[in-house]
Amino acid sequence: SDADMDAWTGSKWSIRALWRYLREELDYTKERVDKVWSDIGEVILRTFIAAESHINLNTSLLHLDRSNCFELWGVDILLDSALKPWLVEVNTSPDLSASSPLDKSGTLLSSS
Repeated sequence: SDADMDAWTGSKWSIRALWRYLREELDYTKERVDKVWSDIGEVILRTFIAAESHINLNTSLLHLDRSNCFELWGVDILLDSALKPWLVEVNTSPDLSASSPLDKSGTLLSSS
């Protein structure tokens, strides 16, 4: 539901809830919210750049054609009180089950 997607209690928030919290509770401008999003992207990008040689090696050892294979990754990011993003973990086999109301309300799992 929209209420689930907008909730900001606990440690697991939707992106929509985070942006709403930043705008409404912290009075962040669109530019400042965009900066937080950019900082999160930068952490993720640097993480995969750091792992690139390992990923390339494993791909070549498995003789995979890079043009027709993919891997799904789960990336957990923590924002500190200054909204600086920190990498918590990267999952190479993320759980795709919907175990919480937030998971069940996500667009990837929605049938409507």
